[in-house]
Amino acid sequence: MDCLFCGENRKMTKEHILPRWMREEFPELAKEPVYSGSRFEYDSPAGNGPKERIEGGRKQSGPFTSQAPVVCGSCNGGWMSGLETAVRKPLAQMIRGLPVALTPEHQTTVALWSAMKLMAAYFGKHYGGKRPPLEVIGIEDPRALYRSKTLGSRMVMTLARYQPTSTEQEPFHNIVFERMDHGGGKQSYQTVLKIDSFVAKLIRVAEGLPMYPLPPALHDAVVVHPGSGPVQWPPRCDVFAGEGWERYVYLPDETGAQPR
Repeated sequence: MDCLFCGENRKMTKEHILPRWMREEFPELAKEPVYSGSRFEYDSPAGNGPKERIEGGRKQSGPFTSQAPVVCGSCNGGWMSGLETAVRKPLAQMIRGLPVALTPEHQTTVALWSAMKLMAAYFGKHYGGKRPPLEVIGIEDPRALYRSKTLGSRMVMTLARYQPTSTEQEPFHNIVFERMDHGGGKQSYQTVLKIDSFVAKLIRVAEGLPMYPLPPALHDAVVVHPGSGPVQWPPRCDVFAGEGWERYVYLPDETGAQPR
């Protein structure tokens, strides 16, 4: 099998979606069953029909066991391992919801790590189970990420803080993938990674469409810009559970509509 990132035909290793160092940071969660869910949505391929949804299930073995056997040992033990080491300090604080001054290096590291995990999780679903009816992330994106070690020119990463409800069980870890068709063979997508209080959203805009303005739900998120100065996380407004989360995570229902 070809490695997801470098493309080499090598023996695959299992990449942990939530890395092993999180077991050390959150040992109480490693011992307890934790709900971990994911939701995939795809526009109907015919007309303006409803979206097709694939819902993830309840995992009883905790959040740190999910693996994606899609990367080679060279990538897993090389640049990906280095990225895990670099991201641990700022990310552990963000997962706990604690304020962090994100240096330009931190922003780059957190954005690249988040994109890497989202891509591994998505393609892990491809290889580990039923292939989705429509493609969301193309193979060209993880290959480009490997070559440049940066987000692509058509990508935007935003970072937000999640505020749960006090009455319902909340998943510690959640991933959402969505695709939007614009007609003429153009597609955009967004994918969201949530780990407790930390939320990262990766938006990829189709060629020929404007990158900005961002959707209204992102105006109060930290937007990662290459070469920008230090920023303070969390942003002014949190993403709250319920309707706030729905607005932040999901694309419009209309097939062919441009991202808001």
